[in-house]
Amino acid sequence: MKKLIRIILLSLIICCSNTMLYAQSRDQDGDGVFDEDDLCPSVAGTKENKGCPVEKQVQVKEESELDKIAKELGITVKKPTEREINAETLYAILGVKNYKGVLEFSNECIKNDPNYAPYYYSRGEAYQGLNNYANALSDFEKSIQLDPANKYYYTCKGKVNYILRNIQPAISDFTNAIRLDTSNADNYFFRGLLKSGIEDPQGAIADFSQAILKGVKGKKVYLLRGAQKSLVNDNTGCEDLKIAKDAKVDGADNMFTICGCK
Repeated sequence: MKKLIRIILLSLIICCSNTMLYAQSRDQDGDGVFDEDDLCPSVAGTKENKGCPVEKQVQVKEESELDKIAKELGITVKKPTEREINAETLYAILGVKNYKGVLEFSNECIKNDPNYAPYYYSRGEAYQGLNNYANALSDFEKSIQLDPANKYYYTCKGKVNYILRNIQPAISDFTNAIRLDTSNADNYFFRGLLKSGIEDPQGAIADFSQAILKGVKGKKVYLLRGAQKSLVNDNTGCEDLKIAKDAKVDGADNMFTICGCK
């Protein structure tokens, strides 16, 4: 029975990971506001200020109102640097999936300023969008070298390593991302998938449990955790599988029956 569970799990892992790899929203600056809703996607800010830092609040207003608002609120208006302007431009081009445009502009930016991590990150995203995973991996690695404290770069690198089936490096990438940010449910989910693939059920169970605690979207995680629990003869696995079954998760009915749940 355990062999059959592992076979089904493998197909579920591939399906779940492919879905999440491309459905996940970007939050490049790691401020909790996804890039599509972030008015300042390259600079960490606050949710209340639509992803912009407080000192940039007045920049979302009309130019003619800047001085008045700044005076009333006591806010110092800082002009964006050339780097920030270039990065914002690259993110905008990425947003419409013009990957060739990103490559062209990022190459020019890197030529003139080779030590700015967001340029390599943007080019890496473009390479990934074009399925050039080797170059994407190289650029994400360069991003990390230039900015090792950016948790999102590790997540991006982990996804590419996952696609390339570099399992242990991918686990290391997601571990580093978790080290920098323990609140991101998706990092635990991905690491749980990877541990499932190397037959580390206890490690996978622990990561899926953390993903649930951190609020991962959907009920597939219960199906995956329940199956892993069944492999180690944990009777609570059926509780997880029932949650997945009741939520009509694909494959949950079959796994519920195979694991002998009632």
